[in-house]
Amino acid sequence: NMLERKNVETLSDKIGGVEGLCLVLQSHPERGIDTDTIPKRHELYGVNALLRKEVPMFLWFLLDAFKDPIMQILCFCSVVGIILGMTLPNPHTGEVDTATGWIEGTAILISV
Repeated sequence: NMLERKNVETLSDKIGGVEGLCLVLQSHPERGIDTDTIPKRHELYGVNALLRKEVPMFLWFLLDAFKDPIMQILCFCSVVGIILGMTLPNPHTGEVDTATGWIEGTAILISV
């Protein structure tokens, strides 16, 4: 394919160079196409516009990442860590520390 390879020799040999291409496309090398021929060209060649791709949302990336079993295990463990940190007493002090017991599990959840 001439466009994929950008082969100037193919343009010269098969089509006849720029002049030959202009003859095939019914165009002028300096003035371009006549505005009267635009509707006919739209019918023949289609509109010269790129199709817009749908941009994926961040939520789709998040849901796709959550399909990984390691991510599911880490999220589950972080929730368990938050629950245990908020309900079980600290082994050093023997008191339930609700002010900082949630930090470790939350840090894991945020990093995931």
